[in-house]
Amino acid sequence: MGEWSLATDVCAMWLGGFNDSNTAYQFDCEWVDCPYSYLPAPHNVDFDRTAKTLGPYGESDIATVRNGKCATDSAFFSDSDV
Repeated sequence: MGEWSLATDVCAMWLGGFNDSNTAYQFDCEWVDCPYSYLPAPHNVDFDRTAKTLGPYGESDIATVRNGKCATDSAFFSDSDV
């Protein structure tokens, strides 16, 4: 049994383990604004987007939210490549 994904790298959260990023990145990751909650008030509580990093932390802090930014796939491959 294994895991399969359309990801081109392990940049996105939890692709290399829960907040561990236990696999080295092949290419530089793109950092984008983290999404906002889709839940209605009062359940749409947001996190501190000004915090340097947010946990929970695994064996490394590479796959954490940083300054309100989340890692996504690298821009190395174009849409036509994928």
